[in-house]
Amino acid sequence: MGKIVNAALSCGLLVMLTFGLFGCATTRQSNKGIDAQQLQVRIDDLEQQLREKDEEIYNLEGELVRAKEAQRANKMVAGNPKNLSRTTKNIQTALKNADFYNGPIDGKIGNRTKKAIRDFQKANGLVSDGVVGKKTWKLLEKYL
Repeated sequence: MGKIVNAALSCGLLVMLTFGLFGCATTRQSNKGIDAQQLQVRIDDLEQQLREKDEEIYNLEGELVRAKEAQRANKMVAGNPKNLSRTTKNIQTALKNADFYNGPIDGKIGNRTKKAIRDFQKANGLVSDGVVGKKTWKLLEKYL
């Protein structure tokens, strides 16, 4: 009977030991599966955050381009506070205000307007070619 008890105890210990080992291995495998799932969820979350940040950067780059364009436009307007264009009528008006033109403001570049432009250029130390270029216009627009 002692042999049977010893055998039963041995068998029981063996079963418990086996169960404990496989149970632990199963638990470890199960924990590894959960850990892998948690890591995948975290990776997916981080990838989503990255996509959102990429979109935010894209939008900010667009805003930067628009801001630079607006700044350039503001500089152009600041250089020409009245935002006046170099039209024939504006040229004639400026020449008239500067006392170089006494004809009608008709928007036509005739002989009187050309002479007034050349006289204005000569009086201001510019090449007297009768053409209202950037330098001539910069001086003329002050009279508008």
